[in-house]
Amino acid sequence: MEPAEETISPWSNAKIVGGKEAPGYVTFTFDDGPDLKSTPEILSVLERFEVPATFFVVGRHFAKPNDTAKAGAELLRDMERRGFVIGNHTSNHQHLPSLSTKAARAAIDGNAADLAKVLGHPVHLFRPPFGATSGPIRRMLRKGGKTTVRWNIDSQDFVRAQRKGIAERVLREILSKGGGVVLLHDTKSWTARMLPGLFEDLEKANCERLENGQGPILPVSLHYFLRDRNGTPRRIPSEVLKVTQKSYDRLTDQCTKDI
Repeated sequence: MEPAEETISPWSNAKIVGGKEAPGYVTFTFDDGPDLKSTPEILSVLERFEVPATFFVVGRHFAKPNDTAKAGAELLRDMERRGFVIGNHTSNHQHLPSLSTKAARAAIDGNAADLAKVLGHPVHLFRPPFGATSGPIRRMLRKGGKTTVRWNIDSQDFVRAQRKGIAERVLREILSKGGGVVLLHDTKSWTARMLPGLFEDLEKANCERLENGQGPILPVSLHYFLRDRNGTPRRIPSEVLKVTQKSYDRLTDQCTKDI
């Protein structure tokens, strides 16, 4: 698939996302995939609960000349067709500050080029592996129109020993911080297994908030967290607003049934 001619993207050239930009909203992000087994399981859960998500993907899973990578590329196309957002997580999950400037640029731009070839359009969202950057790397990203996405809720699901407490930990952080950007990994089978419980518990907590006269903490698209470089909130597309309204209506209907 040839990349389409570049147009102005709603994702490009925004201020670094930290997670505190949109109180009352939470957005779920997944790193390191796509994984041919656990990513589809996670997609099914997200669709069942109507939760938007962004996936920051690594080139080695979809850009090599082998059957596994070809299947990974087709999975990426399917994810986007189903409404999920794709971001760049470098070609091989490199620790960027440890690399030369030339090598860091290759890790970022090489994956961007591979993504454009697979998806047919440029990808402007970027998450540095380990969250690690440097002054030169940040300047490189800004010059290239990339939007860096960090997080303020770390599930620690990459730590095998922590896998049994992920849902409780994430929910506690969402409620205590009033929302934010959640970091998860779609390469972990236990993450796929714990998601239904997390979303069910978040729904219950939101019903309690509504009953107590508080606003819910709604799962939304990353659009809600984007700001221009001067701090002005980005316009949220009408189709995204409709999805959020549908999510709110679904929540209030469910809460009414539970009374």
